[in-house]
Amino acid sequence: MERRYRVARSYWIASLVAASFGGVSAMIALEWPWAWLPTGFLLVSAAFSLWLALRPPVEVHTRWLKVGSRKIFWDDIERVEATGWVSPLVLRLRLASGEQLYIVYPGELETATQLVRDLRRKARRARLDLDSETAAEWVMLPGADSRENDARRLPSPRYRIVSKEDEEEIEQLYHRLKTVGYLDPLPGRDEANK
Repeated sequence: MERRYRVARSYWIASLVAASFGGVSAMIALEWPWAWLPTGFLLVSAAFSLWLALRPPVEVHTRWLKVGSRKIFWDDIERVEATGWVSPLVLRLRLASGEQLYIVYPGELETATQLVRDLRRKARRARLDLDSETAAEWVMLPGADSRENDARRLPSPRYRIVSKEDEEEIEQLYHRLKTVGYLDPLPGRDEANK
């Protein structure tokens, strides 16, 4: 196994907090019927957070992607599509068999970014489609498919070859030579000036 992406602990905490507030709200709703609305909302939120917390880990191997007990070979993935969801990360995979598979990864933002990088690096034959602008901004990470996008976004690094003082001296010499009228003497000029 190369890398294993586990669910963030914050989803467990969120489900416990929502369930406890839902319980308090239910006790209040026994006296005041309008409190059933927030009770329902809190209990649905607790159930959703618990569902996210119980998601299986995503494992990235050299030859396949494993989500729960299902193995998906990298060559079987034809397309990786980003939905608008970043946290939790929701990606749609289209397989060579025509099947669509959703990967729901409720992890930290940094590990979700690393998971997308691994998907882009390993699924070389897959076409990457970005449906929404937010997903495009977030998911467009350096990879083999986005050489043009990387060149447009990232400026090339400037390496300092000479010190700042030497650079100023070279600039002064260049301007002095330019004011004289020539930078490189021509072979015929040297003989004519003598």
